[in-house]
Amino acid sequence: MVRLRHLEIDKCNRLRYMPCGLGQLTCLTSLPMFKISKRDRHVGGLSELNRLNNLGGQLSIESLTNATLESGTAYLEEKLYLESLFLSWSWDEYSSQWDEEEVLESLRPHPNLKEPQVWMFHGAKFSNWLSSITKLVQIHLNFCKKLRNLPPMDDLPSLKDLDLDGLDALEHVSDIEIDTLTATTFFPSLKFLKISRCPNLKGWWRRRKEDDEDDEESTKASTTELLPHFPCFSTLTIWGCPNLTSLPLFPTLNDELSLRITSGRLLQQTTMMRTKGKITSAATTSSSTTLPLSNLKSLRLSGMENVESVLKEFLQNCCCTSLESLEIECCPELTSLQTEVHAFTSLQKLMIYECRNLMALPNWIPNLTSLQELAIESCDKLQSLPEGMSRLTNLRLLRIYDCSHLSERCKRDIGADWAEISHSSAGFLNATIFTFLASLCLFSFSVGVLTDPGYVPSSYLPDVEDSSSVSDEEPKKNGVQLKYCDKCAAYKPPRAHHCRVCRRCILRMDHHCLWINNCVGYCNYKAFFNLILYATIGSIHSTITIISCACQKDWNYSGRTPLKIFYVACGAMMLALSATLGTLLGWHIYLITHNMTTIEYYEGIRAAWLAKKSGLSYRHPFDLSVYKNTTLVLGPNMLRWLWPASISYLKDGVSFPTSRDI
Repeated sequence: MVRLRHLEIDKCNRLRYMPCGLGQLTCLTSLPMFKISKRDRHVGGLSELNRLNNLGGQLSIESLTNATLESGTAYLEEKLYLESLFLSWSWDEYSSQWDEEEVLESLRPHPNLKEPQVWMFHGAKFSNWLSSITKLVQIHLNFCKKLRNLPPMDDLPSLKDLDLDGLDALEHVSDIEIDTLTATTFFPSLKFLKISRCPNLKGWWRRRKEDDEDDEESTKASTTELLPHFPCFSTLTIWGCPNLTSLPLFPTLNDELSLRITSGRLLQQTTMMRTKGKITSAATTSSSTTLPLSNLKSLRLSGMENVESVLKEFLQNCCCTSLESLEIECCPELTSLQTEVHAFTSLQKLMIYECRNLMALPNWIPNLTSLQELAIESCDKLQSLPEGMSRLTNLRLLRIYDCSHLSERCKRDIGADWAEISHSSAGFLNATIFTFLASLCLFSFSVGVLTDPGYVPSSYLPDVEDSSSVSDEEPKKNGVQLKYCDKCAAYKPPRAHHCRVCRRCILRMDHHCLWINNCVGYCNYKAFFNLILYATIGSIHSTITIISCACQKDWNYSGRTPLKIFYVACGAMMLALSATLGTLLGWHIYLITHNMTTIEYYEGIRAAWLAKKSGLSYRHPFDLSVYKNTTLVLGPNMLRWLWPASISYLKDGVSFPTSRDI
């Protein structure tokens, strides 16, 4: 076992401890999980990691509450192949045998580490090794409830993702005082920042005079002049930080901004940069007169105080030409959004949720020519939609829920605002297409059921003279022979077969279909084919509609599990139905292009086997060419191929041209 290289135990959820002697496996290159238990003679501790210097990839060390240290030992510092490190303690902070800050310091990794994740660390100060590892790409600190001090991270050149979650005691991300800052960029590579559930977080930096935080005007002026900004920011998410009032500026944010249960001053500070006029971006080599947030694509504001003034300032001072999604939710103070907007040319989604005191929708909504989705939910005081909704020609989805007055005015056909919005619903177009396909499908079904598949005339007799001039061997070669039905006690034409269900012979019989409770034969095969065709197209159209509707649904907000199950179940059933019908349609297209029935296909397999056994070649006798085969089945007029009742081209069905006649 000493040469073992891979020990894959990451899915062993019930594993309680690591065995003694694990450190002898010095060739190990992958050990996803290392579980620490209370010290016992059979239990291996952190010392087992000392000699495992070939470990690479990801390492998760769990239950560090039970760790026992050896003084002066650095357990991970020589593991130069390690890229991702996950460290976790337990929820019970009083069960630790050693000081958790000492444990964290002893787990100092090699400078090649790229991603540290720390969970449930109960120390007040984080180890300084975090700021000394220059190759870090991601940092995740989660539920470290007593953590009050973080090492400086603004100089890390490769850091792209920073996640701070559940740091209850943290008041400032940096210990530097804001009054000592200079207007410079920092975090040169940071693209994603998420700060959530930090109730005591006040700002990124400390203030020399805490009382100045109450002076809003002085705060705005100072932050506009002094705060540095992120140079290549992409996504910012702040959630559950009600006391957070100061952040580095983010004028070049180019993807998503989500501010939930936090102060609106974070957004105001960045929007005020308009007065300075120049914004330096990492993507450009020189300064340019670009308005802040000009590349922002998605904005979400939730549970924010003074949201009305924040939105007004944002809409007036920022260039919104790239904004595609605007979501406002849980803002009871919001009463109006009436302000002038210069450019919302790219806005595709507008969602307003649980704004109970909102009296009227903004009058600029009808000017959003690119708007595709408008959702309004739980806005009790909304009375009506703004005038001019008919100009929203690209609107595909309008969702109004739990808005008593507005729902009444938007009722189908009878609501006062229905005439304004009825044209914009993509559901009407989809319903029209589906109804048309369903009608054609139902008509084809009716024709297939009511049309006789083709019966053998009682006066039918084979051409005895032609048959007598043909030897016994020649009919077998061409595949066309005289046939006699013992059950009907009569001769039957070529391609006719006896149906046990219908109890008679059917001309050019394909099969007996349970769907239409009838045989599929010479006279109703075209109707059956059109039935399959329209059913397949209709099922594919329904599948696309369900999938597109599910993709547009805002599941993060709605959270309605039964509705999710309904969409998933319907989508799965429609996919299965489309695949089944598509396969059946493809099969019958193959039969039509070869002028063959299902029965003749299986008869041809045996005939080909017998011909091969005799050293001969076999060809279906009625296979002429793709075009001729198709016209014999669907008719000579291509414009009538898709009309199931057009069968005037059919003859008596007792004789068919063969390849020998060409």
